[in-house]
Amino acid sequence: MCGSARADTFSFTVDDYVISSDTTTRGIGGVTQTDSTEYQQRYSLLFTKVISPNLVLNGGGQFEKDITDSKETGSPHSTNIATYVQPFFTLMYSDPTFTAGIGYYESSIGQKSTGTAGDTLVNRDWQGLFGWRPAGLPSIDLKLDKIDTYDVNRTGTDTSENEVTVNSHYGYKGLDLRYYGTYTDTTNKIGSTETTELNQNLRGAYSDSFLGGRLSFATSANIEEDRLNVSASVPGATVAVQVFPFAGLSTITDTPTLGALTTNPALIDGNLTVSAGINIGLPSPGSDLRPRNIGLDFLNPTEVNDLRVWVDRTLPPAVAASFSWDIYTSNDNLSWTFYTTATSATFGPFLNRFDIPFAAVNTRYIKVVVNPLNAAVSGASSFPTIAVTELQAFTTQTVTQATRQTLTSSTEMSNTSARFRIFNVPLLYYDFSYFYDKTSSGQVTETMSNGLELTQRLTSMLSTSAQVEREDGTQANEKRTAYVYNASLLATPYRTITNALVFSGTDATVGGHKNDTTSVFLNSSANVYKGFDLGMSAGRTAETENNGERFTSDTASLSANVVPYKNMTWSFLLGYTTEDETFPGQAPINQDLRRALVSLSYSPFTNLYLFGSLNATGQAGQRVDVLQNYSVNWTPFPDGALQFRFAYSETEDVQARTFERIVSPEVRYNINSWSSLDLSFQRIRQESPGEVTNSRSIILNWKVFL
Repeated sequence: MCGSARADTFSFTVDDYVISSDTTTRGIGGVTQTDSTEYQQRYSLLFTKVISPNLVLNGGGQFEKDITDSKETGSPHSTNIATYVQPFFTLMYSDPTFTAGIGYYESSIGQKSTGTAGDTLVNRDWQGLFGWRPAGLPSIDLKLDKIDTYDVNRTGTDTSENEVTVNSHYGYKGLDLRYYGTYTDTTNKIGSTETTELNQNLRGAYSDSFLGGRLSFATSANIEEDRLNVSASVPGATVAVQVFPFAGLSTITDTPTLGALTTNPALIDGNLTVSAGINIGLPSPGSDLRPRNIGLDFLNPTEVNDLRVWVDRTLPPAVAASFSWDIYTSNDNLSWTFYTTATSATFGPFLNRFDIPFAAVNTRYIKVVVNPLNAAVSGASSFPTIAVTELQAFTTQTVTQATRQTLTSSTEMSNTSARFRIFNVPLLYYDFSYFYDKTSSGQVTETMSNGLELTQRLTSMLSTSAQVEREDGTQANEKRTAYVYNASLLATPYRTITNALVFSGTDATVGGHKNDTTSVFLNSSANVYKGFDLGMSAGRTAETENNGERFTSDTASLSANVVPYKNMTWSFLLGYTTEDETFPGQAPINQDLRRALVSLSYSPFTNLYLFGSLNATGQAGQRVDVLQNYSVNWTPFPDGALQFRFAYSETEDVQARTFERIVSPEVRYNINSWSSLDLSFQRIRQESPGEVTNSRSIILNWKVFL
C-alpha cells in the first residue's frame, strides 16, 4: 500500500465473559457433581501512528484474566487464576527498495491455584528486520531475533535464543533461484546445554519451451542441510533433530486404514501462519464431521518419534486438551496400519503448535488422524476455524559425550523433465524425466524415465488416451526397473452423461524382488435433470510380490445429489470396500467395509436451517454402526437490535452406544453500533456405556468495539 494513503488508527475492544456451569455424572462409581463459575476479562488495544509517509509505528497489546471457582464432590473448593499479558510495538520504514524496522513482542502467562504459590512464564522477543529489493537484482530479507523464555523464579525454565534468518530470491524469465537459511543459538541455563543449529535450503528452477512450443523443458534442484551442534555439561541430554519429508499429504475420511492421501505442498512449505486447507475447528451444521488425516511422505523409510502440528491461532487449555491424535503408518499410501494414540500432546504456551511424541517408528509414510472440535468442549463456539498450517517431523537423539557433538542431516534432490510433441494427429508425445534424491544416511533414490503418451478422439462421443514408460534407477540403494502403463476410454453419449474407464499398472523389480500393481476403475456421472445428479464408481486394485504375498482391494460406490427445491438438498451414498491380504504359509486376512449415508439440509426461510444425516457402516459378521446427526439453527429476528437464536444438535452412535444432545438458545442485544450483550444457555446430555453426564451452562458476554 502506498505510504501516502496511510492514516493514524486506534482501536480498543472489551470482551468479558461470565460462565456458570454445573455437571452431574452418574456412573458405576456413583454420582459426581461439579459446579464452576468462570470470569474472563479480555482487553485489546491497537494503534498505528504514521510518523512520515515511509515511517510507521504500530503498537498495542492484549490483557486477559481468567478466574475459575470450582467445587467437585469429595474435593475441596478450588480457585484457579490465569493471567495473559501480550504487549508489542513495531517501528517500520519502507519504500519500494528498502525495508527496515525493529519490534518487541512480550507474552507472559501467570498461573495460580488454591494451595500453590503460583508461577509466571515470560517470553520476550526483540526483532530486527531489513529488506532490499533492487530492480533486476536478487532480493534479500534479513531478520534478527533475540528470544528469552523463563519463569520468574528461573527454576523450571530459563532459555536464551538468538536467531538469524536470511531469505533471498531472484527471478528472470524462466529462471527462479531461492535461498533460505536460519542460524539459531540456544542456551538452556537449567539443563546446562547449548545448541547451535544451521539450516540452509537452496532451490533453483528453470523452464522454457522451444521449437514454437513443440519442445518443453523444466529442471529444478533442491539442497537442504541441517547441522546441529550440542554442548552438554553431562552426557545423556536429548535433542530433537528435524526430519525433512518429501511431500505433505492430507484427506478427510472416516476409514483411516484404507485409501491414499492426496498431496498437500502447503503442509511442508515452512510457512507456520498460512492455512494448508485443513480445518480442525468446530464444524458448522451440515459440514463434514469426518476425521482429518494429515501426513508425510519421506520417500525412504525414516525413523520418527515426534510430530508437530502447527495451527494459525492460540487455543485455550480446554480446547487444546480436547483433541486426541491417532498415529498411522504405511509403506505404500494405500493400506494404513494403526500405530498408537498419542495421549500426551501438549500445546503452546508461546508457539501455536501441538507437540505429539510417541515411541520411535521407522516408516515411509506417517499420518495423524484427528476429529474436528466437539461442540461440547467449553468455549468451542468461539473457534469455528482452527487452520492447520504445517506438519513437522522430528527424531530424538541422545548426546553421548559431555563435550561438543555435531549431528547433521541433509537432502539433495533434483528433477528434470522434457516433452516433445511428435505428431499433432494423433497427438503423440515423447516424455523424458530424471529424478534424484540422496539423504545424509546414504539412501539414494534415482529414476530415469522414457515414455510415450497418445491422445486420440475416436468419434464425437469417444476419446482415448494411453501412456507407457520405462523407469530405470535406484531405490533404497538397490537397482530398480519398472514398466508403468495406463490407458483410458472416455465416453460422453450425451452432454449430461460422462463415463471413464481407466486401466493402469506398474511392473517393478527392486533388487531382484518383483512387485506388480494393477488397477481398473469405471467412473460415471449423469445429470439426470436439473437438480438431480448421479455418480457411480467401481474398481479393483491388485498388488503381487514375487514371494507370494498378494493384496487386492475392491471398491464400489453409488451417490446421488437431489435438489427438489431451491433451499433443500438430499444426498445419498452407498459404498463398499473389501481388502484381501495373502501371505505364504499364513491364513489370509480379509476385511470389508459397507457404508450407507443419507443427509438432508433444508432452509425453508433465510433464518431457519435444518440438517439431518444417517451414516451406517459395518463389516461382514459384525454389528452395523449407525451414526445419527440432527441439528436446527433458528434466528427469528436477525436484523433487529434484539436478536434470538436457537441451536439444537443430536448425535447417536448405535454400535458404540454413545449419545450426545446439545440445546443452546441465545439472545443478543446490540446496545449500539459499538457494543453488544449476549446471554446464552447450553444444556448437554452425554450417554455412554455405564455413564450418563448432564451439564448446564449460562454464559453472559459483553463486547465493546471502539
